[in-house]
Amino acid sequence: MDALTIFQKIAEVTNMGPLEVTMWLIIVALFVWLYREFKTQYQKNKDLHAAKTEKSIANISKSLSAAYQYKSDNSKGLEFFVTVFDCFSSFDSYDIKDIKKIINDNSIKEKEKIEEISKKLYQQLIYLSERNKELNGAKSGIEILDYGLNKVKDIIYPIGQAFLTLFATLCIFIIISISDNII
Repeated sequence: MDALTIFQKIAEVTNMGPLEVTMWLIIVALFVWLYREFKTQYQKNKDLHAAKTEKSIANISKSLSAAYQYKSDNSKGLEFFVTVFDCFSSFDSYDIKDIKKIINDNSIKEKEKIEEISKKLYQQLIYLSERNKELNGAKSGIEILDYGLNKVKDIIYPIGQAFLTLFATLCIFIIISISDNII
């Protein structure tokens, strides 16, 4: 069967004219294309977020390692502070301001500064680890349900975006084709 025969059969089965069938096929093709584009973008954003989390965990681990090395070798203090600055991309502005205050406080000894900042690093590391674990698996009960709903969201979110984009485009097209004066 060639494409023309299939097209005629679709027109017969649906009781639509050739123009209507063509429009519906175009709409379906646009929907599929939009879905694929949104799904790709959504997955790319999710992968970038996971990579950023992994990088942040690695940077915080380096800082904590430098803090541990400082306990045995006091010359490692500068290395610790350099690695802390590499971690700032994973902190919110409140934590950055708090660390800045600790670093700039001249009344606190270097050892105490490192201990205070290390506590904040451990808190951030625990937070990122738990968030990373949530993304990668489920434990039981409600967590399995939540995990399942997140997987469904991964499928439905791009479909919703594609549908809304197509719907808005069609509405604009209809408004433009109906009205005499667009403005």
